[in-house]
Amino acid sequence: SWTIGEWPNILILFACLGGTLLYAKLAGRSPLECFGDRANGRLVRTVRHEHVPRGPNSTLMRWLIWGSLALATIAILAPLGFRVPP
Repeated sequence: SWTIGEWPNILILFACLGGTLLYAKLAGRSPLECFGDRANGRLVRTVRHEHVPRGPNSTLMRWLIWGSLALATIAILAPLGFRVPP
């Protein structure tokens, strides 16, 4: 048994994230479907390197996505004491 911050858990996390992105690229679907078709479509277009149409709110959306990613990173690392294993 190992603690949550040990390397096996981090390896499993990155493997799951990589698998999710690969699935989104190949199948055209992602877990973001639960938040709506726009979010799912945007992620799929991004991982497929397709043109993402820009609307008047695209800058705001970009800030919201990056802000959410930063908060999720903090939520994951906070219980670990912000220590990344060597």
